[in-house]
Amino acid sequence: MKTHSNVKRAAGAAACIVVVAALSLPFASCRKAEQEVTYFRAMDEYVYGFPLVITDLTRQVETAVPTAGQLAAPINQFSRVRGYIPWNFVNVVPVSFNSLWSWAFVDLKDEPMVVSFPDGKGVPTAFRVLNFWTDVISTGGSRQPERNAGNYLIAGPGWNGTPPKDKIGVEPGKEFDPSKLDAAVRKGINEAPAEVWYKFATGPFSMNSPNGWVNMLNIGRFGTDYQTRGYVGYMGLGAGVKDDIVYPTAFVDGDNNALDGA
Repeated sequence: MKTHSNVKRAAGAAACIVVVAALSLPFASCRKAEQEVTYFRAMDEYVYGFPLVITDLTRQVETAVPTAGQLAAPINQFSRVRGYIPWNFVNVVPVSFNSLWSWAFVDLKDEPMVVSFPDGKGVPTAFRVLNFWTDVISTGGSRQPERNAGNYLIAGPGWNGTPPKDKIGVEPGKEFDPSKLDAAVRKGINEAPAEVWYKFATGPFSMNSPNGWVNMLNIGRFGTDYQTRGYVGYMGLGAGVKDDIVYPTAFVDGDNNALDGA
């Protein structure tokens, strides 16, 4: 993860631990420093893992139906919206209301899936494949004639490795029990989510917004920009890469006053 203010502040708190230990200050000071270190680290971890959680929650909601419909479908089946998305649709975080959508969650653990993508016959189309990190793995459609209509094989990574021992505290298939943690560490972890949600609600940590406009151009290709990745998971799950679509957005004017529709 790239260095940012939270990491710097955490590093400062970590340095404080060394100082208080050297000067033999009261034990409570060390506990407070340990709590602050955990708080900033927990914010980083919360942001890092947020796309996985919000995508899986969306999967659970969107696939909890017996048959495929316009706005939801079982695993390995498409939902096909026949008209514009209703304004009060909340199963997925904000989506474009002036596009027609079809989407599916596919299970690749047993075998690959073949998806047939039809020719749009002059209508601009985009067929994008995302992983649970919200990375756009591949895009087909009218922008790329050689990757337009056809059959697409979608396969999972097929990784068979073994995770390192004693290196991760939250493991696949195992419950995370914070009650077993040190009290100061637990307090730092518990305080972090509220701060992250506040930052999501007010925009990415390092967002530039000239004249009130925001236009993130690394969507779908985040690399190590975990903050923007988490924010897009919060605001625009399933968003495409800039080659296909851009999302200029404004909530305030050039003087930082909230837009009121006047």
